[in-house]
Amino acid sequence: MRALQPTGQKVNLGNLPDYWAMVAREFQALEDLPSLSEARLLSARAFDESQVAGPRTYMAVQRYIGVARDNHEALLALLQHHGASLWAPWSLLRPIFEASFFATWILDPDSGRDHRLRGLRSEVLNSYQQRAHLAAFKRIPAVRELVEDAEGRQAQGSMATYRGGRSAGGALRPSAPEDQHN
Repeated sequence: MRALQPTGQKVNLGNLPDYWAMVAREFQALEDLPSLSEARLLSARAFDESQVAGPRTYMAVQRYIGVARDNHEALLALLQHHGASLWAPWSLLRPIFEASFFATWILDPDSGRDHRLRGLRSEVLNSYQQRAHLAAFKRIPAVRELVEDAEGRQAQGSMATYRGGRSAGGALRPSAPEDQHN
């Protein structure tokens, strides 16, 4: 099978460059927003983040927007420097759409409670997917030990903190400074 080469023909992108420029301006507007620490009073986001699952919700949305932007910029670079091939642009388009739609789905409801529920659902699903991903790698003998070492470090770090807080009575709370010396 011979390697696919660009044909040298230009792809007619129609008005896509206009839309891409608009997306770039929106990303820039997002970066230019004032710091949350200065504009937190009486905002819906500040209220959401003060509730259970609120901070994770916005962290997830920010991650999805970052994934969409990264793949969007990679797609533009691919089309500008390599052109369109049969497969490469589409493998970049899918995560753009998925991540964008997931961020939109989380923030779509008017209710902050629904934002938080959807954000929590997103995080739980992401955790299940990460576990499945690691389980698949464990089946490869050459990387099994590396995966198990990483899981051990996680079990001793953030997961131990989570489990310790849960077994101590439910809600997680930061330890008091005097607790850290004992």
